[in-house]
Amino acid sequence: MSAELVLIVIVIGVITSVVAQLRGRNGVAWFLLGTLFPAFALLIVSVMPAEKPDNSPTPETHVKCPDCKELVLKDATICKHCRCKLMPTLIVESVAVKKATIVELQSAESYHSALLKIGYKITRKGSNWEVREPLGGRLTLKTDIDFVEYASSKV
Repeated sequence: MSAELVLIVIVIGVITSVVAQLRGRNGVAWFLLGTLFPAFALLIVSVMPAEKPDNSPTPETHVKCPDCKELVLKDATICKHCRCKLMPTLIVESVAVKKATIVELQSAESYHSALLKIGYKITRKGSNWEVREPLGGRLTLKTDIDFVEYASSKV
């Protein structure tokens, strides 16, 4: 084969690959087909319909309606099947995070009281906890979670 013919076959393979990728197909496979069967592969990929993206429901995009048990979008406010009012998942997750934060704060306060009773000196500065241990050690903890973990190991 001459160099010009090889170059033409590679160019047709690249064109076939690009057309295939634009239609949602595997570009590498179509490049190989385009170089093995240049005119035929380019003709076939040109007339093929574009592959549709997979829009099937996933746990990241859909939830079950509590009333009719059909899948609906996570951020839907009304079920499209039974017209039941829904609470968007983002709001539910936000409420759960707020409740968890309140529980952490309550347990941090109870640990604070327990550590004070056994000789620790504890001050709160913003979100940081400054802890002075009975034997003179000092410690700064950045969050309530860190403080609860530390205090649970001491009480």
